[in-house]
Amino acid sequence: MWVYWRIVKLLLDTALENLIPKGRGEREEQRSAPVQPRENRPNEEFSSSGSGGSATLTPTQAQSCTVTVNSVEALQQALKQPQSNNRDDVICIQAGNYLVTSTLTYSTPNGDGGKKLTIRAVGGEVVLDGNYYVQMMRIETGNNDTGADVTIDGIRFQNGKATHGGGLYVKTSRGNITLTNNTFSNNAGSDGGGAYASGSSVNLTNNTFNGNKNGGAYALGYRVALANNIFSNNTGGGAYVSSYSGTVVLTGNTFFNNTTQQNGGGAYVSLSANQAIANIYNNIFWQNTANTGGRRWR
Repeated sequence: MWVYWRIVKLLLDTALENLIPKGRGEREEQRSAPVQPRENRPNEEFSSSGSGGSATLTPTQAQSCTVTVNSVEALQQALKQPQSNNRDDVICIQAGNYLVTSTLTYSTPNGDGGKKLTIRAVGGEVVLDGNYYVQMMRIETGNNDTGADVTIDGIRFQNGKATHGGGLYVKTSRGNITLTNNTFSNNAGSDGGGAYASGSSVNLTNNTFNGNKNGGAYALGYRVALANNIFSNNTGGGAYVSSYSGTVVLTGNTFFNNTTQQNGGGAYVSLSANQAIANIYNNIFWQNTANTGGRRWR
């Protein structure tokens, strides 16, 4: 009798197992797992092709990047095309270290008809290295360039050398300049060892300027705003900021251990006209030295 009930139980257990779909628990676990955002999924940013170091964009990235490059040669070509293609351009640089032996240039007499230019890093850190010999990047939009805004985001400029802006030089007449999340280190130049930026408005946010000679940053415009940047160990001063008749805003920045033989070890703020305004608040000035105004000079 006992053997009979054991056989019946075995048959019932087998029938129940066939009724319950196999792997149900695994599928529920997979379904409950959070979906990783597209922008954070590996190997979906772009797909490389071609021998010139260019890349073919996937449809999901076409709206954010006009072109993605992974070589110095491809980057220079990408900077040349937007000079006259009459459209807004976004140049994405694939993560990596790039040795720049000749200055990467973008030059147009009218800002390509007032079109915007954006250059940004994708996939990780992008390092442009001048090998203590050349300026890494120079951008000029010319006159009559209203709307020709320039944005550079997430790039490290190091070991550059030039008269103005050892690491980076950007000049517009009426366009706006925005530098965000960049690092400028060990660059040298007579005006702005790290970066030189002159435009209608100049915005520097979340950048690091460290160990540059003859100034960390040189920023000129009708409206100049520096927010949440770090200026450290620069000679020639941390930052030179100038507006003829507009507004200068410095907020949330840290100026540490910058030195100069002139004025304004941490920051030098120049206001030319009587109506010009400077708003300086919530900054840290620490161990900066100068002939006059170790912290800041106006």
